[in-house]
Amino acid sequence: MIPAMKWLIPLLALVALRASAETTIGPAIGAVPYTITKSGVYHLAKNLAFEGSTGAAITINAAQVEIDMNGYEIECLSGSANTATGITTTGYNRVAIKNGTILGFHTGLSLVSNGATVSGLILTTNHVAGITVLGNNIQITKNRVFATGGAPDSSLHSTGISVTGTDCSISDNDVQTTSVPDVASHTAEGIKLTSCANIYLANNRVLDTRPAVAVNA
Repeated sequence: MIPAMKWLIPLLALVALRASAETTIGPAIGAVPYTITKSGVYHLAKNLAFEGSTGAAITINAAQVEIDMNGYEIECLSGSANTATGITTTGYNRVAIKNGTILGFHTGLSLVSNGATVSGLILTTNHVAGITVLGNNIQITKNRVFATGGAPDSSLHSTGISVTGTDCSISDNDVQTTSVPDVASHTAEGIKLTSCANIYLANNRVLDTRPAVAVNA
């Protein structure tokens, strides 16, 4: 198989996202950093670049928020040493993020939220984690998480999708090439479940989870 073929599914998914009708309901997020303080539907109308090395591109400080990325992307431009997050919320429930690409961050998506939904996202070249969610009644479905890892801080683990909570559904996700530096006792994990109960886990594909170089080689 030609090596480039391993990215065929994520790339086709991105094309499909762009081909779908765009959401124009609610405010458009036209620049980052951006903080949401009111419930409602928000959308992207173009690709966005985040130039900071800390903080978050989008911070959600309200419950019942939906962000439709409309097939566009949010990219961190500050390099592999950044500690920034693409989209984050802490303690605000019923948050939904869908239909877009988040790349180049320390952590692509970090949610502490009950009733959160993450769907139709592509998360690539994030340095430590693609998706992390803590909460109950979570749905994570039809996402593509690939090329996660490579943070210069070798003490860090690397995870494609990480979930902590109860009554959660994780289905139909592709997680490819999750790696860590060549440091003993540090791990790369495609899908990580911590303190979970009543989890529905089905039809996920996890490929090529490894250290960048064999540990203790």
